This record gives sequence, C-alpha cells and structure tokens, in this order.
Amino acid sequence: MLDWGRQWTQTESSNASAWFVLGLAYGKLNRSAEAIAAYRQDLAIDPADIFALNNLGNLYRDNKQLREASSAYREAVQIDPNYIPAWHNLSLTFLAQKGVAGVTQALQKLSVSEPGLADAWRKLIIEYSVSRDPRVAEKAINVLRGLDAEKRRRMFEILFGNV
Repeated sequence: MLDWGRQWTQTESSNASAWFVLGLAYGKLNRSAEAIAAYRQDLAIDPADIFALNNLGNLYRDNKQLREASSAYREAVQIDPNYIPAWHNLSLTFLAQKGVAGVTQALQKLSVSEPGLADAWRKLIIEYSVSRDPRVAEKAINVLRGLDAEKRRRMFEILFGNV
C-alpha cells in the first residue's frame, strides 16, 4: 500500500485521495510524522475531507498532541455534524485533555446555559464509551448535530476554553 500511495502521489500530486492512501499506509506502519504530513497535504487539496481530519486527529491523539487532535475533530464535525466517529473521538480527547474533574466542571458550566447539550456530552463521553451502543451515540449526536455553527462554536468555547 505504501508503494502504491507513493506512486499515486507522484503521478497525481493534486489528488487528495492519493495523499489519503499514503497517510493510511504510513499510519499502519506507525510512521506518524509522515502520515500527518500526507493527511495535511490531502487537506490542503480538500479541506472538507472529514475522514482525513478524523485520521489526523487520531494520529495527534496517539502522539499526545491533544490540542491538535481536538482541533482536527472539531473541524470535522463543523464540516459534517453527522460524522459520529469524529464526535466520539472528540469526546475521548476532551476526557483525555481535561480529566474527569475537568470534564465535570466544563459540563457543569455548559449546563448553566445549555442543559440539553451538557446531557448530550455526558451520554457521548460516558454512556457510549462504556456501552458502545450506537443508539446512545446517535441520541447524543442528534442533539449536537442540530446546532447551528455559531451555537456549536459557543459550546466548544465553553467546553474547551483555551485547551
């Protein structure tokens, strides 16, 4: 796959899919820096590639670059609020960034202005992570994906602050 990805990017350097394949190949080989570079090239060509954003977030998270991971996932859900894997990965990264106490505090702050959103995050972070029942995630994400871009931005600001 690596050879194919390299050849494809050499012959079609403006093809986002070629860079995506190269990112996948490098990622499977645990060559994170090269995978990140390939996904960044994919996104330079196709900034709306939610799959590349999600994979980029995963690489950042795996390398303990939690701010960068969070940013990639947030961008993915801004582009496609229906993309459940990015929402779930964002919730896991949120937990990793803030810890249980920080998440609790952020959700309490959010519940003051938006109790329904705080409840959706609780479901996504706790219930879905434990049960892996897609119905739980879908219920939570139905609430989150119904937000307009401005309300989503304010929610992220409350939850993530400067993190």
